[in-house]
Amino acid sequence: MPFFFSLFGLWPIVEIIVFVMAAKEIGVFSALFLMLLSATLGGFIIRNQGFATLLSLRTASRSGRMPADVLFDSLCMSTAGLLFMIPGFLSDVAALALLVPAARRHLRAYIQDNTELFSQKKGQNSDILEGEFERVEEDAPKITSDRT
Repeated sequence: MPFFFSLFGLWPIVEIIVFVMAAKEIGVFSALFLMLLSATLGGFIIRNQGFATLLSLRTASRSGRMPADVLFDSLCMSTAGLLFMIPGFLSDVAALALLVPAARRHLRAYIQDNTELFSQKKGQNSDILEGEFERVEEDAPKITSDRT
C-alpha cells in the first residue's frame, strides 16, 4: 500500500520533469498544444465510450460471448480517456497503451492470474467445501404449538 501512495506522490513530479524536457526539445507552445490535443482526445473517448459499451454488450450477449471481457475493455478505454485528460506525457503514454487491444489482453490475463477472485489453485475442486462441523444431539423434546 505505501508503494501505491508513493506512486501518486511521485507521478506529478515526474510529469513536470518530462514536460519541461519536452518543452526544451519541441518548444513550449508545441508541448502545450500536444497537451491540449490529448485532453480533447480524452474527452472524445470518454463521451463516446458509454454508447459503444452498450452496443458491445448487446452484440456480446447475442453472440454468446462473455460480457466481462467487453466490460473490461470498456473500463480500459474509459481509463485511457481519463489519462489523456490528465496533463502530462507519461499519462498519455499509459493511455496509448490501454488503447492497444493486445496490451488490454495482457493486462486482463495478468489481473486474472494474480487475483484470488479469478484464480484457483491447481488440483482444487471448486465443488468441495472445506469446513468443520459438530454434531449436536438434542435431548429435550421439541415443543410444537397446535393453534387451531
